[in-house]
Order: sequence, then C-alpha cells, then structure tokens
Amino acid sequence: MANEGTASRAPTLEGRSALLVLMLVGLVVRLWVVWVGDELSADEAIPGLMGLHIARGSEAPVFFWGQHYFGAVEAYLIAGLFKLFGFHPWLAIVPPIAASLVLVPITAGLGGQMGGPRAGILAALPVALPPPVLARLYANSGGGFSLAFMLHGLALLCYLRAYQQPERALPWAAAFSFVSGILSWIWQPALALYAALLCLLLVRQPGLRRPARLAPIVAPLAIGLAPPLIYNLQHGWPSVAELTLKYVSPAGEARIVDERSPWAVLALLLLAFGGGNELEGGANVGQAVLVAVSIPLTLILLLVDARRECRAESHRRLHVAAVLAFAALIDALAAHNTVRHLAPVALIAFGFVGALLALIWSRVRLGGLVALAVVLAVLVAPNLWLDVRAEQVAQRVVARASEVQVAVEALETRGLSTGYGDYWSAYPVTYFSGEQVTVAPSLVDPWGVRFDRYPPYRQLVDSVVHPERVFVLVDDRCSPEPYLASLVRVGATSRVERVSRWHLIWDLHPPAGSEGASLAALHDAIASNAAAC
Repeated sequence: MANEGTASRAPTLEGRSALLVLMLVGLVVRLWVVWVGDELSADEAIPGLMGLHIARGSEAPVFFWGQHYFGAVEAYLIAGLFKLFGFHPWLAIVPPIAASLVLVPITAGLGGQMGGPRAGILAALPVALPPPVLARLYANSGGGFSLAFMLHGLALLCYLRAYQQPERALPWAAAFSFVSGILSWIWQPALALYAALLCLLLVRQPGLRRPARLAPIVAPLAIGLAPPLIYNLQHGWPSVAELTLKYVSPAGEARIVDERSPWAVLALLLLAFGGGNELEGGANVGQAVLVAVSIPLTLILLLVDARRECRAESHRRLHVAAVLAFAALIDALAAHNTVRHLAPVALIAFGFVGALLALIWSRVRLGGLVALAVVLAVLVAPNLWLDVRAEQVAQRVVARASEVQVAVEALETRGLSTGYGDYWSAYPVTYFSGEQVTVAPSLVDPWGVRFDRYPPYRQLVDSVVHPERVFVLVDDRCSPEPYLASLVRVGATSRVERVSRWHLIWDLHPPAGSEGASLAALHDAIASNAAAC
C-alpha cells in the first residue's frame, strides 16, 4: 500500500513539464518586478559587499554585518558568482531568485503529499505567480529569505519521508537534521520547528529513540550549525542576546510576543497569505482569504475521507496534513513580528490550497471547472494585474539602482572616493562602485534613524585628514544646511550640487592651517544632526 501511495504522488511527465513551465513563468515574473522596481537597497547591497570581501579572501563572515541572527550563507553564494563571472552588482539577486524558483517544485511536493500530483501543480501556482511585493522578496538578497524558504520546504519534505517510511526513517531523518542545521544558521528560530518535529517523529517512530539511532539523526544538525555554534562559543553567544531582545524587549520594533491582541498577528498572517507586507501592502486579498480557509477546510475534508473510505492512502494524507498544520503553527509562534518571517507559514498553506482545489476537482460535479475558475479569478488574474502595477504598488522609500549608478559616476568623475551618507545611500553607492568609493553610513536617514552595520567604513572615512577628499551625500528629503553651516563657522568653503536624488557637498577648502578644525566641525555636524530631515 505504501508503494502504491508513493506512486500516486509521483509527478507524471506532464506534471514535471507543468512544473518546468511554472518555474519559467516564475523567473519572468521575478525579473519583471526587479526591472520595474529598479531597486537594490542597502539591505541587499550589504551581502553583495560581503561577497566581495569573501571573494577577495579578506573576510569570512558567519553572519550578516551587524545582525547575529541572519547567517551569511547567501553571501558565500554571491562570492562564488563573483569568482566565476567577475563583479557585477546585479549578481546579488541570482541566489535568491534561483532558490525561490526551486520553491516551485518543493511547494508542489508539499501539496502533492496531501492531494496527489494535481494538488502539487495547483499549490505551486502562488509561488510561480506571486503578487509583486512577494515576487520582489523572492529576489531580495538582504537576509537570505528565499534561501531560508527553500531550505524550510526541503526540510519538511525530508521529514515527511522519515515520518511515513519506518524502514527508511533513519537516512531521511538525518537529511532533515542536516538541512535544518543550515536553515537554522540562516535564521535561528527555525530550531523551534526542528525540536518540535523531532519530538513528533520520535513518538511516531519509537525505534529511533535508541541512542545508536538517535545520535546519527541529531549529529547532522550540529554539522549544519557548526559555523554559528563556533562563532557564538567564541563571542559570548551574541545570537542568543539579539534574539532575546527581538522577542522580549518592550522597545524598538513590534514583536509578535509583545502583541496583546490576536488580531494583530492575524493581520500579519493575512498579509503573508496575500503576498504583501506590513510596510508596502500589496496583498492579493482574494488569495489571502483562499489561503486562510484552505487549512481548516482541507483538514475537514481529509478527515471525512479517512472516516468514510477507510483506505490507507486517505489516512496517510490526513496524517501529512496534520503534521504540516502543526509545522505552520510552530512557525507562526517562532516568527518575529514581520510578514517576511511568516512567509514559511504561507508556503505551507499554499500546499493546503492545492490540496483543497484538488479535492474540489475530484469530488464536486464540474469540480475541475470550479477549481480552474478559482485559480483564474483569485490567483492568476489579480496577481498579473498587480504585477503590471508593481511600480505603483511599491512605495518608493529608497533610491533606485539607476539613481545610485548616476551618483557613483558623478563621484568618480570628480575624483571623490571617501564620504558620508545615510544607511540607505552609503551601502548601495559603495557596492555599485565595487568599493572604489567608500561611503560611511554616518548621517541620519530621512526618518531620523542612524544605522551602521559595518564600522570599518566609518573608521576609514573618519581617518581622512584632507577635507577636500571628503564629500557628504544628503538625501533630497533632508536639508544640507546644518552641514554647510558647520563649515561656514570655521571659515571653510564648499560646493553643493544636485546629483540624482542627493545634495552633494564637496570641494571643501578650509582656511590655511585649519584642516583639522574643518573636519572636526563636519564630524560634529554629522554626529549631532538628528533634526536635518
């Protein structure tokens, strides 16, 4: 019976062809949204810069700069691309796009476990053709999210094999542990899902509880987690400290555990289900509703089937659905209070969407027409329409890549290589120049916030002793006057030009013998100017 069930879930040649078509469609959608958005933000520039350092052999980071809860796996993939093809800024989006395309067959696999090949194809649709905000997240290199989503789905597929096949539980459980280790390196809260599922597996497969079998299951987790484990042992467990702040600190950004109302969490989940986020919106409301109702409806229908048909395959599908629903719950509880951290819950739920539509297809009169109508009206048509409107859906909050390139060319033309900017300007300019221009993120941004993920850039610019070699890039939503006033007070002259979306302050000339005073005045203005924007 197990072999028959496995055969029924295996994709046919037509199914594999359909998945390939969906992956190609997904590639087009992602590239289209990237092209329309024309954005490579500071968050994405940082792993690109890390990749440059790795490729040059000057650094071997374990985590993203300034964040001890995002593993640097993706930066190593970017470094490999730089090694193969040389430095091209847009290579940074290749690993996330590739990982998100692999999500198509992975999500199909999850849906297929609950409803067969047809369910798999239907489950993969929201991944292949997402709303534009989610499509951009799939192409975003700033945090390794797509890679984490892919590993999360792969870990679940390995786990389901171990859960359902007692005779092969050991190798599949070891694979689950290894993939979970790398996943947990990228994002440590995934350890909560691993622990919960491992306990469930040991209940399901008592033979795995013996030490001789449990050790080879758990050991691969330590292998995947070795880099962050060693780093934390050497540096006083900074990951634990930062994650603790994210979950229990009353200050700063909101957290799920800080929310007193379940409606706040529900709103975030619905945004995740609809492919939007809390900052830009952009969710497909119909998709959000369909995804939300698919989990309980699928569980109910599978329970009815299991009781009515008394077939092994019906019980197996119900077991799989219950395990995936449990995994979605653990993911939701472990997530930070942001939509992108709830995306794994949505990806599991997409599998339920496929299973629900497949159940309707096979059990309702004209069910195929009903399922296809739902797909067209709720998923395909709205998401295509939103994709065409991607530029309007996304709220422009940071510089376009084309604007950054204009700034880089302007700085290089003027022979400028060291200066100051805010977080959202400094890292993209430094990255697009291939570090030929170094911009320290010392200025407050238009929201009055100051970020510095990599202090060596600031230290390098601060060490410059000739004022004429220093420039300041001020976002056009901020005023350059406080910086100019600080220079005037010490008798220095400067030039101000509009370069793309920035005010460029450069060509600083202090009175004879007052170079140090001019730089000190500029540094004081940068350090104290929290009200310039």
